[in-house]
Amino acid sequence: MEAVNEILRDVEDEYKEIYKKYFRTIQTRINRGRLRTVYHFLVTGNYSRNIAKDHISSMDFQLNIQNAYKVNVAFGFILRNIRTQELRFFHPSNNSMLYELPTVVSNRNDILRLLNDLENEDARAYAMAHRPSTEWRMEKIVCIRFDVYKVITRPP
Repeated sequence: MEAVNEILRDVEDEYKEIYKKYFRTIQTRINRGRLRTVYHFLVTGNYSRNIAKDHISSMDFQLNIQNAYKVNVAFGFILRNIRTQELRFFHPSNNSMLYELPTVVSNRNDILRLLNDLENEDARAYAMAHRPSTEWRMEKIVCIRFDVYKVITRPP
């Protein structure tokens, strides 16, 4: 509970209840699996490319001729109903990934391309496309999830 209270200090009052209720979902964590590692990052302030850049840097991709990665991204965000002003949390999930198929990351240019895709406007467009109906608008991005699959390529 201490971690939740510490995080809530940086969150606007109107959003604190959602952060508290869904903290187990939105908290920063890494789940390492045999085939996939899921990096989940909490966002308390306003989402920006710099936030995405910091998170991608922390994933420590080992870019070389033998390693490549496939990456997909999902956002968790708060929606606001335009009629009732009700707030709702949208979970990042396998059903709401940014790319239809994971994108390949094998060099620095691929990382820059990924960062360009994660610009704030693209994140907003993503949220608008995944909202339940036009009565809901994206209010705030609260977390970002990266699904990373390591692909080992063999030299010829």
